[in-house]
Amino acid sequence: MSPIYTPQNKAVSLKQGQLSEFEDLLKQSLRIYASRTYLFVVMAIVPFLLSSALDHIFNYANGLPGGMSRVRLMLIAAAFLLFVIAVLVYVYSQIIMMLSLGKKKNAPFSEILKDAHPLASKYLYLFVMVTLLLIMWTFLLVIPGIVFGVYYLFANYILVNEKIEGIEAIRRSKELVTGYWLQVAGKFILLILLNIFIAIIFGIPLMLMHQGTTSYALVQLALGCLTSLFSPIIIIFGYLLYSELRTIKK
Repeated sequence: MSPIYTPQNKAVSLKQGQLSEFEDLLKQSLRIYASRTYLFVVMAIVPFLLSSALDHIFNYANGLPGGMSRVRLMLIAAAFLLFVIAVLVYVYSQIIMMLSLGKKKNAPFSEILKDAHPLASKYLYLFVMVTLLLIMWTFLLVIPGIVFGVYYLFANYILVNEKIEGIEAIRRSKELVTGYWLQVAGKFILLILLNIFIAIIFGIPLMLMHQGTTSYALVQLALGCLTSLFSPIIIIFGYLLYSELRTIKK
């Protein structure tokens, strides 16, 4: 059985040295999203709900009167535990979405989760390594941070799909992007702008409401859930570009 997507599955053959147009990648991303809607929706919403709960606990603890009371200390401890859980859930959700793209459409979730277990700590390590490298480049100048941010975009896909770890995954990502930096950057900039536009549209109802009310909080939560549903599209979009670069550079 073939995976959900390979470059060979495209109706139009991949042109040598030329990545697909943004519109084609976006349409393909939406089709893949629709093919496994339940999995992608759950993997997007659960991390958002955990981060939202964490934010509310911190805000409530900070709003309590007095110093470090027992209640505040218990809330801080609960928030720390929830933070650890939220990080683990986020890592697993990212890995599961990426793994699902390389498997057949009807692959059971238990199989995907089993494959995710050995990758979790490696994914977190790679995430920290890439973050520290980008902070270092950004401290030198903003432009190098942006340049290498694009070069490192596919390190996580390489870990999940090629089982290449750490600095080697980062080097492999840079190797794939070399010669295609402008194309990759341009497509991701368009995707980010689209995401911002959707977030602004969804945020319009909040501008018409009074902050601090229960209705405002409920609408904010609902709109946050809707906005978070865009995150799998970013994952799928990146996977499509990664797959095309792998095919071109074979």
